[in-house]
Amino acid sequence: MKVHAFQRPEALVPAPDFCLASATGDTICASIYRQRQKQVLFFVTGSGPAEWTPALRAFSEHAEALSREGSVVLALLSGSADDIRGSDRGLAYHFPVVADEGGRMRQSYETLLAGDTGTSHLVFVLDQFGAPYAAVINADPLDPELYEQIEQWLSFIAIQCPE
Repeated sequence: MKVHAFQRPEALVPAPDFCLASATGDTICASIYRQRQKQVLFFVTGSGPAEWTPALRAFSEHAEALSREGSVVLALLSGSADDIRGSDRGLAYHFPVVADEGGRMRQSYETLLAGDTGTSHLVFVLDQFGAPYAAVINADPLDPELYEQIEQWLSFIAIQCPE
C-alpha cells in the first residue's frame, strides 16, 4: 500500500469537482458534500462488472464504518453510465457508484499526486472543504489495513478541522 499525504500548499486547494451519472441514473456532484462531509473517493479499476464487483463488495463492507466517521463514500468506475448500470448485479452498495467515462476524473485526481499513480485501485480522502488529505495508490480493497488507514485519516481530519 503506497500512501501520499498532502502537505501545504497542495492540501489547501480543493480537489477537482465532478458531476457524474450514477448506476441508479441520478447525477452525483462532489460539490454537494463540500462544507458538509468528508469524502472518500474510490477509483475502481477494471473493464466491467466481473472485475468491479469484488472491489465494490469489499469496500461496501467497510462503508458504514467510514460513514460513522462523518464521510461519504463515492465509487468511480471507468465506464459509461450504461456500463455501470449493471455493476451492482442486484447487490446494494452502501455508497453511490458513478460513471467516470474514460477515466477522466481519475486522471484529474492523478495530477494531484505529481508522480507514481499506480495502475490499480486508487483511494482519495478529502476533508469537508474538498481539499485532498491523503491518497492510497494501488489500494487493495481486500486488505483490512486499507480501511484502518482511511478511518485514521478521517479521525485526524475531525481533530484538525472540527465541524
